Amino acid sequence: MQGILLSVQKGEYFEQSGMPFGEWLDVWMKDYKRIVLKQTTFDSYETNIRCHLKPKMGHIKLAVSE
Repeated sequence: MQGILLSVQKGEYFEQSGMPFGEWLDVWMKDYKRIVLKQTTFDSYETNIRCHLKPKMGHIKLAVSE
């Protein structure tokens, strides 16, 4: 979460309104987690996202809360 807050503070964060949750997970993994996780941890996250989160919730559209 700290990485996202820093991006907001720097003006580098862009809202992903209407994006499916599964698509946002792909962005989150590529842009936020790839650079901070060891490869084995990254692979574990990717497997859990692909096998558990995306099938159940990947289609849900994200909404912006203000």
